[in-house]
Amino acid sequence: MSEHVAAPFPAERDPLAVALSSLPPDIAGAIDSLPPLAVVHRMPGHAVDTLAAHWSAGTPDSEVHPLLARLGPAARRLRELQVAERVATTCPACAFDGLEAPPYLAFEGVPVPQEGTTPPAPPYAVHFGDPSGQRCPCCGYGFGIDDDPADGSEPITFESWARRWQERGRPGYGASTRPAG
Repeated sequence: MSEHVAAPFPAERDPLAVALSSLPPDIAGAIDSLPPLAVVHRMPGHAVDTLAAHWSAGTPDSEVHPLLARLGPAARRLRELQVAERVATTCPACAFDGLEAPPYLAFEGVPVPQEGTTPPAPPYAVHFGDPSGQRCPCCGYGFGIDDDPADGSEPITFESWARRWQERGRPGYGASTRPAG
């Protein structure tokens, strides 16, 4: 393993040293020659979480751990990509995490309204880009269909669809596609 991992106090008390010591031997031997994202991608999840947390928190350990300066941004970016991928394929009406494609072209999750503001109103294409035209396999909400009906009927918000769907007992879809709760 690279000599950069040494810490001035016992490794069992240093979360960065513990995370870096969990590198697989093939990665540890090539740590300085591989791109940071390649190293981080092969690390155990707990190690990536530790690096991302320390980097995001601006922990001054980067002076003790030069590898944090090299791998920290990659760990944080990997976690951001994983969260974005999960959010982008999550149904905004029922929270089902498994849509085949994002519901809208630029969808990154429904913004949480700040105090005194209202959530975005349909048609959601105005806020999130072109809709996929697919229906959620869990709750049946149609992206670009229910929020922008072609027949001129009233658009349905994510919230009102979810409320009605839950009031009906979340019907018509297999339990394997239902989100927890």
